[in-house]
Amino acid sequence: MTISLNGSDLTVTQVVAVARHGEAVALAPEAVVAMRRARAVVQDVLAGGEPVYGLTTGVGERKAFLLDPAERRQFNLRLVLNHRIAQGDAAPADVVRGAMLCLANSYAKGVTGVRPELAQMIVTLLSEGLALVSSNAFTTAWACIATADADALLSVLAHPVSYELASSVKGEGIEDRATMAPLSARRLADMISLCARVAAIEFVVAAQAIDLRAPGELGLGTGRAYRMIRELVPFTQADDTFPADLEPVVDLVIRGDLTPAA
Repeated sequence: MTISLNGSDLTVTQVVAVARHGEAVALAPEAVVAMRRARAVVQDVLAGGEPVYGLTTGVGERKAFLLDPAERRQFNLRLVLNHRIAQGDAAPADVVRGAMLCLANSYAKGVTGVRPELAQMIVTLLSEGLALVSSNAFTTAWACIATADADALLSVLAHPVSYELASSVKGEGIEDRATMAPLSARRLADMISLCARVAAIEFVVAAQAIDLRAPGELGLGTGRAYRMIRELVPFTQADDTFPADLEPVVDLVIRGDLTPAA
């Protein structure tokens, strides 16, 4: 049975059927109509030039700046490419497929302003049974841990495990508490791994800033650290995106090689 997406009634069972069992997917006709209607609104806004966040203005701290019409296409392209900063192992195929399905379903609701062709592209890739685990376009977007996510996850992992004391015979009312020391150690290991990734990204960004300013003004230790980073990650040109593979830098941080260098 083909699962029809309209943005309103997708069930967990259907997500599992598509993600794990390759169930076919299609856009509902009314979804296509809704998406075209929403896209027309976007086109009217662009033509009128009124300030709308992310459409005719920048994003984040630059939301108050209007974009020149000639810059909008390049701005949108770089906005997507600059979010390809995720790190870590790729997610399993079913996770990627499930995320793709949910994304297409959110587009199908007709409130995001994207063209129906984008939703159809995702749907076509799912019908064809492509998990896209090896594709940067979706793997980095959905399958890995980005820097911001690492900061949110670190906060969760930092919660004391003493609040999670477990009793092996709670039902009988016996005070038999199991130690949470192994869980504490595992959480600490996870936090160290996440911190190493955040630090690796910060080191690469710092090296980029040094190249843009004055690399000749570095101190002895800072210069050594800078050269170690640059041996692993080259300078990022203006039209490039953030380096996709930071694993060598992560390993450098975990081994502690930068400490004696600096």
